[in-house]
Amino acid sequence: MDLVRFLRELLRGAFGIVGDVSTLVFMLTFFVPGLESFRVVLFIAIAIGFIGSAFSISKRQQAALKEYEALHASEVRRLQTEIDLLKRPKFTAETRHVAENAYRKLDRTQKVALRHLLVAGDMTDRQALNFLHTKGMAMNYGSIFSGLSEVGLVQRVLQDRQRTEHVTGYTGNYTITPHFREVLTELIEADPESRA
Repeated sequence: MDLVRFLRELLRGAFGIVGDVSTLVFMLTFFVPGLESFRVVLFIAIAIGFIGSAFSISKRQQAALKEYEALHASEVRRLQTEIDLLKRPKFTAETRHVAENAYRKLDRTQKVALRHLLVAGDMTDRQALNFLHTKGMAMNYGSIFSGLSEVGLVQRVLQDRQRTEHVTGYTGNYTITPHFREVLTELIEADPESRA
């Protein structure tokens, strides 16, 4: 295989040299008297050199294209494998079961609040209640997220107790429990009752 490649490279180089020398001599025939008879022969030699070089370049481009296509196909397969892995849910069947059971027991107001928390991001109980009030909901609620945190669907952002918490209760932000975020996103998206 190495000998074939060596001969191929040698032939490619020879075509280039023949073409260069022939072109030089062909040009000299116009300036040096007595070489006019060589013009046709040199022209044919240049044409052969040019055709050989063009054929060689074409072969190299085809080989490079095949190599590129093979690399491209390999990269597409690798990316498809990664996409397939990302499509798989990161939660287990048990996680789904726990989240579904807790979600099923929520009333409509809690579902709307949970959707708003998921869409708008971390917020306080007061911010959530203000949003719900604009929708004509939760008028008699004192809090919304504390109940959801008891079933584990949301959690406090600040884990340490606040200084005045014994008087005012927790007034910091709540967030979706990371462990349930993906499955809750699916449940909320599929539930029309969660839309205000």
